[in-house]
Amino acid sequence: AASESTSITACWAIRILLTRPCLVEKIRKEADEVIGKRDAACIRHRDLRFTRQVVLETLRLYPPFPIIRTLTIEELIIDGFIVPPKTWILVPIFNIHRDPRWFENPLEFIPERWDNNPYGVDPTMSFIPFGFGHHRCIAWELAIAELSVQIAYIFHRYDVESASPLKTRPVGEIPYTIDGINLRPKDLLLLSLSARSFKH
Repeated sequence: AASESTSITACWAIRILLTRPCLVEKIRKEADEVIGKRDAACIRHRDLRFTRQVVLETLRLYPPFPIIRTLTIEELIIDGFIVPPKTWILVPIFNIHRDPRWFENPLEFIPERWDNNPYGVDPTMSFIPFGFGHHRCIAWELAIAELSVQIAYIFHRYDVESASPLKTRPVGEIPYTIDGINLRPKDLLLLSLSARSFKH
């Protein structure tokens, strides 16, 4: 499950970045400084600050699990409504992440919105790509670290291009499909990678 959700998020991030060359350059500059000639296993992921913000913003706009459900154990009262025990409650993560009450310009891809919150911790529970409470994914920090290193390493080592033209559209309006429980890009993404040349 973890490999699936992280690979889907990496696909979303790369899909978005391919239409934002200025963001790619920021990631590449950061990666060149942090990674240098080191192997990926030796990278300090916490030093990839901007790349981490890109990961969080990708998770906000396109969470791998757009909706989750939870079963009530006892009777609850939510905003005056009585919810009986043993009732399934659906939590629309996709919609919550795009609610203007919680995020200014919610359909825009703004990694800098995470400047003062590099871990995406939110007591209002308006950012919950890994769930919440006792059932929050135990490996959420590992997933963000893995994604940050993976994306930084790709753009550090390679020039990445789409093998087919990408339609220009607002980031928040990229077509998607729900495959089982995962939110995936609707269009097939074929990449062309060429190794970057480094001057030593």
